[in-house]
Amino acid sequence: MFVAWMFPFSIILILPVDLASVGGFYKIATLYRNCLADEKIGCEKPMGYVDEGFLWYFWQLLYWTMFILPLMQSWIRSGEFSLIWRFIGAVKDYFIYYAIVGTIGVAFLIYVTVAKIFTTPADLLAFAMAGANAWGLLLITVMLGYGLVEVPRGLWFTSSTKWNLRFLEFQAPKRKEAMVDAEAELYEVAREIALTSNRVDHGDPLRKYVDRLLKICPLASEERLYEDEEEMPEMSLKYLKTLHARIKKATRLQDRSQA
Repeated sequence: MFVAWMFPFSIILILPVDLASVGGFYKIATLYRNCLADEKIGCEKPMGYVDEGFLWYFWQLLYWTMFILPLMQSWIRSGEFSLIWRFIGAVKDYFIYYAIVGTIGVAFLIYVTVAKIFTTPADLLAFAMAGANAWGLLLITVMLGYGLVEVPRGLWFTSSTKWNLRFLEFQAPKRKEAMVDAEAELYEVAREIALTSNRVDHGDPLRKYVDRLLKICPLASEERLYEDEEEMPEMSLKYLKTLHARIKKATRLQDRSQA
């Protein structure tokens, strides 16, 4: 979660520094680099100047993080019990996602080739650049109003104790409802784990996985959860993996609702 938020928001800080370091509006950084290249003494370093080597590695890291984050998400959501199989499952989901995106991209390339919309690769590159710029302008149009209006207004209202009290009174029922839903989901998954524990004998090869689920969810060990047994799916490793993923998600939702 920290990585997913840190890198995108770091662009807001690094981009102005990058513009100032590689040239800026007044070419101060260029003059500084020329001064260093001429080996002159007393070269004054501009404020906010960052070495180009650092900026290059930072943008490379930021670019490749875009491909690492889906792997991290699949890793966290996976219900696999083994680290190796969890990694394999994350890679599998990763390739499925990019296979779908790649298929759409290939289909688009085939369409533009057959329809002869673009006569040269340069035309296709220009179209891609125009699309990227249009997407950026759309984000700026949507987000800029929020940043210029909503954020300052929120800071202004935050200074009012009366407004904060009214806002918290408005949010309290929603937070309470979310907490009740999270507890209900956690209780439901814990009940299924408890019933599964009753169905799986201690000599069963699946027992070690059930014990791990009981360790993750101590609530399943309470006797009241063993009452009113109902029809359960066939006991299998796949079903236990599903329970594992569900209990992890339910626990995170409950922790988030109580934070």
